[in-house]
Amino acid sequence: MAAGWRVAVATRVTDHEEAITALGITVIPMPWDRGGLNPLMELQSALALFRAIAHWSPDVMHYVALKPVLAGLLQPRSLPTVNAITGLGYVFTEGGKRPGWLKYAVERALGLALRRARAHSVVQNDDDAALAARLHGRKRDNIHIIPGAGLDLNHYPLTSEPASATIRFALVARMLWDKGVGEFVEAAATLRREGLDVVAELVGAPDPENRATVSEAQLKAWQAEGLVDWHGWAQDVGAVWARSHVAVLPSYREGLPKALIEAAACGRPLITTDVPGCRSVVQHEVNGLLVPRASADGLAAAMRRLASDPALRLQLGKAARESVAERYAIGTIAASFHKLYEAVLDVSPSRS
Repeated sequence: MAAGWRVAVATRVTDHEEAITALGITVIPMPWDRGGLNPLMELQSALALFRAIAHWSPDVMHYVALKPVLAGLLQPRSLPTVNAITGLGYVFTEGGKRPGWLKYAVERALGLALRRARAHSVVQNDDDAALAARLHGRKRDNIHIIPGAGLDLNHYPLTSEPASATIRFALVARMLWDKGVGEFVEAAATLRREGLDVVAELVGAPDPENRATVSEAQLKAWQAEGLVDWHGWAQDVGAVWARSHVAVLPSYREGLPKALIEAAACGRPLITTDVPGCRSVVQHEVNGLLVPRASADGLAAAMRRLASDPALRLQLGKAARESVAERYAIGTIAASFHKLYEAVLDVSPSRS
């Protein structure tokens, strides 16, 4: 918008319509169902999007996440398009309980979307870039790696770690099993049994629309057992990192984990899994530690190591902050998208 573009957002409207329109952005309500697999409902969403495109007549369409990308298959083929594949989640997570046909169907449809004549695709990590190239099947010059949506470092200032002798590990995410919540709880329980003075904090809410959600009853049961502190969704994530020593995200797969980037901006060392997305943010023993996927023992070993080594925490946290400032600052990311829009149009944009 600062560059003179007009912007409309087609989205399911829940809590933030007024905040979006206050920025001068047009909001187009959409009947998205993030967790649904009903083909008729998905077709309804795609048709609603088609009608919005016909009414708005955009110069560039920018789809964010897998379902909107697939819904865009109904748009006119001549419309310049950016497909932002922010994460492949449930369908592509190894070991998930998805129906066998689902990954095959999604791969075929996604390949069609990526191969459209005037489509460019954005992914957030090297692993997803390789997958997009395989599904595209022809060329890679319209596949771009842009790491996330950018972070305003002014909102996540560098802070010293807490002076408390009790080491606090925090996991900030939706409460999903494939975020590694179960392994985090098990690892914390192991350290507590060993007599280490640690606290494991879960920050986030269950997601009933996701098949991998951890129930609220389970979260409350863990808290009642004294295994974790569960605080639900947090408005001020910076305050979470100010009271925490280490950020943990043992996810099974990510696009680019913003929670880790926010923690790194605050100077926190990171523990995460050696999987797509997560390993893009963490260099092992440089700004954090990588552990095997779905391994509570491996996670416990990394947590044990950082709990007992304040010098290593300080070293990793300093490097984490530096990596965020270099790679994920919002100005850098915004400039990358602006450049991409102009490339998609092939000419200077008409600013809409």
